[in-house]
Amino acid sequence: MKLVRKTQLRAQDATSEQHDEVALFELQRDQAARYTVVVRRYYRGAILKETQKTQEPVDLARAEKVFDSVVVAKVNQGNVVPDRTARATEHRPVNLGRRIMLEKNPAHRARQIWRLPPEKDPDMAFMVAGYLGHDVWRHDYSLLWTLGRIGSSQNIAMIRPYLRHSHPVLAGLALEVILSLTEPEAREQSYLAITGQSERLEPDLLREEVRAFCALSRSAAAEQPINDLLKQAYLQALFDPALRQALLALLPDIPLCPGAFKGMRYLLKMSEFRLDADFYAVLNLRVENRKAFFIRDWQYHYTPEAGRMHVQEELASEKARLAYSQKTRHYLMTRCWRTLRQLGAMGSAYYTVMAESLLLGYCDTEHGLPVAKSPILNAIIRTQDPRYQKNARGIWRECPDVSFAGRGEAFPHLWDQAPSSLVNIATHSRCEAVSDFAIRALSDSHEACQSLPRATLIALALKPYFAAQQFALEWLAVDVAREPLTSEELFTLLSSDVAAVNEFALAQLSLKRDLRSDTPLLASLLCVNSAPFHHWLSSESARSALAYLDQNRLLDDCLSCFIATDLSQHQHLPDVFAWLQQTCGSAFARLTLAQIEPLLRSGCPAKLWLGCKCLDVMPIRYSDIRPDILDIIHSAASEEIRAFSIVLLKKLTPDDLASRLDTLLALLTQSAPPAQEAILAVLTVSIQSRPNQREHLFEQVLQLLHRRKLDQRLQQQLAEFLRQQFDRALQQNHQDALWLLATARSELVQSEAVIYLEAGAARALSGDQWFRLLSSPTAGLRALAQAYFERDPDALRTHPDGLLPVLESAWADTQAFGFTFCEQQMQREDWPAEQIIAVCDSVETEVQLFGRGLLERYFEAADGQHYLLHLSQHPSPLVEDFVSALLPDYAAGNEAMILALRPYFLSVLSRVNTGRQAKDRVLQFLSEQAASTPQIRDMVCALLTRLSLTSVHKDKAAYLKLMMHLTQAHEAVDLPARIRMRPVRQPAERKE
Repeated sequence: MKLVRKTQLRAQDATSEQHDEVALFELQRDQAARYTVVVRRYYRGAILKETQKTQEPVDLARAEKVFDSVVVAKVNQGNVVPDRTARATEHRPVNLGRRIMLEKNPAHRARQIWRLPPEKDPDMAFMVAGYLGHDVWRHDYSLLWTLGRIGSSQNIAMIRPYLRHSHPVLAGLALEVILSLTEPEAREQSYLAITGQSERLEPDLLREEVRAFCALSRSAAAEQPINDLLKQAYLQALFDPALRQALLALLPDIPLCPGAFKGMRYLLKMSEFRLDADFYAVLNLRVENRKAFFIRDWQYHYTPEAGRMHVQEELASEKARLAYSQKTRHYLMTRCWRTLRQLGAMGSAYYTVMAESLLLGYCDTEHGLPVAKSPILNAIIRTQDPRYQKNARGIWRECPDVSFAGRGEAFPHLWDQAPSSLVNIATHSRCEAVSDFAIRALSDSHEACQSLPRATLIALALKPYFAAQQFALEWLAVDVAREPLTSEELFTLLSSDVAAVNEFALAQLSLKRDLRSDTPLLASLLCVNSAPFHHWLSSESARSALAYLDQNRLLDDCLSCFIATDLSQHQHLPDVFAWLQQTCGSAFARLTLAQIEPLLRSGCPAKLWLGCKCLDVMPIRYSDIRPDILDIIHSAASEEIRAFSIVLLKKLTPDDLASRLDTLLALLTQSAPPAQEAILAVLTVSIQSRPNQREHLFEQVLQLLHRRKLDQRLQQQLAEFLRQQFDRALQQNHQDALWLLATARSELVQSEAVIYLEAGAARALSGDQWFRLLSSPTAGLRALAQAYFERDPDALRTHPDGLLPVLESAWADTQAFGFTFCEQQMQREDWPAEQIIAVCDSVETEVQLFGRGLLERYFEAADGQHYLLHLSQHPSPLVEDFVSALLPDYAAGNEAMILALRPYFLSVLSRVNTGRQAKDRVLQFLSEQAASTPQIRDMVCALLTRLSLTSVHKDKAAYLKLMMHLTQAHEAVDLPARIRMRPVRQPAERKE
């Protein structure tokens, strides 16, 4: 909503604090009916009532008629349209003077005098001076306060007796009033005469005293106060500008603690008296931004340092150990807004001056209080905004359900009279809420916006606040329509990190069809880390504008800018140099070492990097580069810059470069990443200059990748180097290269082999090599090996190592391939007994089960004893159980076989709580074969003797039973068990 017209009307009674305002607004819409008329009633700067005189938006002609009719109606009702410049001095004082004269109550009269506007009025001052001499000192305090503002040097004689007043507050105010009424050139002499001092306080002494006080502890500060020092400094600040600036600079560092708070409070009140906006803003913000020194809820207060203190008595002491409570803090913040409100209600221009200084003190990041908790800030900019309400805790909350399109600040008519203050706030404020307020107020004044200088608009566009940016860009668009932006202005806008500002500046830059005369601007912009500008350089409009540039001039300007500019932000320099090399490629050929030497000797890493890049591109021989330049590069702190000492080796003669290849290859694995890139670049140049070096380099790089597991970055670089320089050799598998890559220690390098093998180089490997690749850690190589054997199954069937390594592979896909291959490609004749036994002997359970299935499927009686003898050596319980089933058919009656199976019998019978079926079969077999031959019987007895001593009770019973059977059947057996006959006792004869 934009303000088009506004008229203020006041009642004929100048004492009334109520006035009306009629305003015509333009709504943000494209229709012709977009105007509305609003009447607002104000009381003491706050809106009491707002009335819409147009129920619906109307066109401009209708809105102006309604506006004029409302103003006429208000005038007919007795309101007047006052002259803003004369209102405060002509109407109000005359009526107030009459009210003061008619007031009989001294307290009420003193209050009315206190509220007089702070403007010189000799007649009113004469009348006020006549009321001096009251018994209550507070009444005279109000009169002296007002006399100091509205009086002149003629009133000093009536004030001078108060210098000896018994009340120190009144005497101190009298000194302030006399000095303020004294002519500026006579103030120093008057001060020295009244105080009896012989010399002034020097700024250096003030700084020394304040810094010494700030270094004291809290208890020591109370014993060594600086209250009188601060009062003296502020009095002398009336005639000593240097002392004033020194005191103003020290205020943010002086703590609000005992020993200093009384002086700070004196400065706060006297800055209000003097309407000293600078001191008033700093001191009030200090109070608002700090918590109370202590909480005063009781008559006494306790601190660990001072113990129990009577609050009232302690505060009255000259060396008080308490500063200020939460009540004092609340009073001072309330008084600040009350003072501003009174100035605004009077229509005084001092309101905007004081409020401007306060608002400029707020900052989004440095100010301690959030905006919602700052009572002074919100009172100034949101008093009339119905969207914001202050809750019981004093926090201003936004009501999301309330819509408001107005400005909302207190006393908007005073801000309308001070557009320079609004511009200053909008330009220098570091608080977004304050900046937005100033922008809203400025937007209502079309004339003020049109008169804004371009420098101000640019400053607003560069602020980090959206409202300021949009406002500035809107009016900049109007301004540049009359006069294009200069190169300096374009550079300032493009240096911003605000996207909208960059877009606007680039649009203006694109309007230039020829940039031949703007090479200094382009050079300056290339030094700035502006991503939008670097993107614009590749656009079609930029290419057409840069088509006829003088390349030599542009490169010279860029070098000059690089030398003169601070390049601490250098992330964009690689892209800048790449663009320069593309745009000014031929200009680099004319560069000399003297032109880039300032960059090399600057000491700035970014400039040194640029100098090295220029040195690399220049057509200069290595022997022409001085040793001191090479020392600068080699001793740089940056690894990236030190790498140029290797890059520059490209400028050696081909023979000299060839003699250093082995050294460079040895350094490759020991260097930092930038140096590694440089070495590979030098190797590339060497291959191009000396083709006979290709064979040697190819072999060395292959062996390096094959034998060592390098870091991943270097592996990628070497792989890329091989693809670029030796692609044809890899395709032809020269020097068995693919096998070396496929069996390298790194999977990344192995993946390079996959690329070429997939491309049709599979025939380059033998069947044995493909067999080994079935166990490769790289899935791609395993898949290629499996595909190879699917195409040529005979190669795998006839492989001397057999299929067992495939079936036992650690890779699930290879193992699954092996099982599938055996099922689909292997027949009975492909499974000799030895290979089946090898499968059954596997330690892998799944392979064992597969081998057992093969055995059951392809078992032949002729091989039974062979299977029995070899499988009996397997430790698996499953295989042992399978072997136990073969015993009756292939071991019975065969003494040699049975004796050879002794380890098998011992293994089966020694198992604990497992292999029950195998145990039962073995015991049954041994009991049947024990009597076959003496050798078998002795073996069985030895087994039973050992097992009876170590087995569990459940198995021991079966062993003992067999032992008893052997003992009864064969008396000569040597067993630890014997049958002992139980003695039978004869029954005793019965006694008769």
